[in-house]
Amino acid sequence: MISSSLAVLRGAMIWGFRIIESPIFIDNDLLHGYYYYINRKESSGFCIDDKSMKYAIITNPSSGEMSAKKKREEIEKASRILHAPVYGFETNSREEFIDLAKKVSADCDVLVVGGGDGTFSDVINAIDLPSNKIAFLPLGSGNALRNALGLEGTISEISRTILAGRVHNYDLIECSSRRLAFMVSVGIEGVVVRLREKYLDVGIKGLQSYLIPTLDAYMRNYKRVSASVAIDGVKFGVEDLMSIMVVKQPFFGYKMKVVPNARFDDGKLHVMVINSSFAELLFGTVSSFTIGNLIGDYYTGEDVFVETDEELYIQIDGNVGWKAESFEFKIRKGILKVVH
Repeated sequence: MISSSLAVLRGAMIWGFRIIESPIFIDNDLLHGYYYYINRKESSGFCIDDKSMKYAIITNPSSGEMSAKKKREEIEKASRILHAPVYGFETNSREEFIDLAKKVSADCDVLVVGGGDGTFSDVINAIDLPSNKIAFLPLGSGNALRNALGLEGTISEISRTILAGRVHNYDLIECSSRRLAFMVSVGIEGVVVRLREKYLDVGIKGLQSYLIPTLDAYMRNYKRVSASVAIDGVKFGVEDLMSIMVVKQPFFGYKMKVVPNARFDDGKLHVMVINSSFAELLFGTVSSFTIGNLIGDYYTGEDVFVETDEELYIQIDGNVGWKAESFEFKIRKGILKVVH
């Protein structure tokens, strides 16, 4: 059943992708990177291109699908352009990486995170956000944040974008007073992320490492629940819940625009509630990869409370969080300072 459903989904996606224009990125050499940098600088009125700015790059060598060797090669390109020391390759655990991020952030003007959505999430939860500016080098697999920030081109080009960039103040989501995030969900995604680790261990990577566990979760591992939701005090019930997404930007991984109206800097939480049928979910998946998700009920607010009749895992920035029957989400306005 899973294999036949995956075939249907693949066919639908192939049809959907035909209407997307493929992005064309400049070849990765310093001349083209410099040309990109000059044009970016001329078009950006408020940049922090200052030789006195001190950059530092931090990366988690064990995160994501990219090998440590390939990650080192990409990071070294950014290091030369930003004149930045590189930290993190010596760490052996997530805990060591988080401790290192705290220390490095205290000794630079801009902390540049090389990794994926989860690595960036770990850093923003480790450092003192009011005192630090942060930048992002996308080296992950899903790259929701890359799309949310509009980071185009090679690592060299993105590094020059950082040099010519300006500081943007973005909102974050406070999750049950335990963690800050830019995209969270309660429902099937927690199961999907847990299953995905197993598929990665047997060599399934890329988009398939998301689609296959999603179908697996839907067919065998996720049980729909009932939920009570309150947005700014207005309550309503949800039966047969598939997912409640609370986000600050439109994308999940692999360019899936699941909440098209979400914005990083508008001072609102963007909520998508989905309890659709399988056919509707297929349609929503295809539309998410093309023109943007067209299923679910969309809301905005500043305080969201979710209570379910069974414990569920929360998905936070592409990683699995804790398991609970209730979750509260609050807006934290403008606390994230990102240079791009």
